[in-house]
Amino acid sequence: MDPPRITRQNPPTVTRYGPGPGCTGLCLWLALFAGCAAVRDFPAAKLPPGARLIETGSTTGRARGASALVVPAGTSLPDQPQTILVLSGGGMNGAFPAGLLKGWSASGTRPRFDVVTGISTGALIAPFAFVGAEYDEELERVYTSVNAAQIYRLRSLLALPWSDALADSEPLRRRIRKEVTSEMLAQIAREHRAGRRLYVGTTNLDTLQQVVWDLGAIAAGDDPQKLDLIHEVLLASCSVPGLLPPVPINIQIDGKRYSELHADGNVSSSLLLPPQLPGIGGDGLAADESNPVELYVVIAGKLAPEPTEVERRLFHVSDVSLKGLIQSQMESDLQRVYLLTRLSGARFHLAAIPEDLPTNSKSMSFDPQSMRQVFEAGRQFGEREGPWLEIPAGIDLSEGSYPRRGVTFTRRGNEVSRQ
Repeated sequence: MDPPRITRQNPPTVTRYGPGPGCTGLCLWLALFAGCAAVRDFPAAKLPPGARLIETGSTTGRARGASALVVPAGTSLPDQPQTILVLSGGGMNGAFPAGLLKGWSASGTRPRFDVVTGISTGALIAPFAFVGAEYDEELERVYTSVNAAQIYRLRSLLALPWSDALADSEPLRRRIRKEVTSEMLAQIAREHRAGRRLYVGTTNLDTLQQVVWDLGAIAAGDDPQKLDLIHEVLLASCSVPGLLPPVPINIQIDGKRYSELHADGNVSSSLLLPPQLPGIGGDGLAADESNPVELYVVIAGKLAPEPTEVERRLFHVSDVSLKGLIQSQMESDLQRVYLLTRLSGARFHLAAIPEDLPTNSKSMSFDPQSMRQVFEAGRQFGEREGPWLEIPAGIDLSEGSYPRRGVTFTRRGNEVSRQ
């Protein structure tokens, strides 16, 4: 019998911190159709009003997956970090941050990041970035040689009305188990004990809240199933709704087991800020102006959408509209991260795929040739050490569009004005 479910109607009260590769219009339409055909029936968790999920001191007894920062009891947050790496989602465009990390290592100036965070494909890259440059070759192999068949397996059309996704993610689960080994787990645990932190984000579909997982704390814990848990968290973080099925994760509250459905972290936020950002989260540490925190944000995509001619067909219009929604969410999250960074006194650095680089518009197609081109662009960026942007689009009001007063215009350079 499945554990009862925590639903949005009766969620636990928790501290919340806080859509990347989005699914296409076809995926969402199929998911909606499938959702109408099969209704899940799980009893809600009966928690008293105002109840909170807290640590109990052991990995097996704690509320794993609570919508809060999960650390073992008695473990304090590290001192103020000096370098933070934030990795976004972006499907196969994760080849860009993978290449950037390798090029950065080759330049000899890559920091030993105190904190690494990742969402979606960024969550898959984060453990490699965290343990260090010795895993650069593995990152290159993964993000230049895999194909779609090694990530997901499409389901038959006849099975879709009773399915929770367009495809099966078992190939991706097997790849994660192959790449994230017990040896890497031991390294993550060792670095965690030294004060460094590794966080990835998922979305709890039952509460629509972002869940922050402290992978270092899990790796350093005493749960005999901790490697399996990390595998499932990484799979969940990049399980694009509609395309890949959500991942059930069992938790324990007061000795009772419950089940949560977790999916792509991009559903709740496209970027994950660490709680140690000075003056904002965690211990609320004050910024040191003489030695400011350096926060690096790497986007697995472009900062501006590429113009496209839209066909007046249902799925194409839906697909383009969803991409626009995701792009808008990314821009808003970037502005939020930038403003919080400035508020904290930290220094903001931003990298993304060059606008002039031709890319495959389908981020879940996993075309090795396209990934190699994107990887090389990232590698060159890392070797040249930039140029990193110091401000995202949308902060400078002069960059915004002006109200139209008609439909007749003239073009002046890159600007269009009304006659």
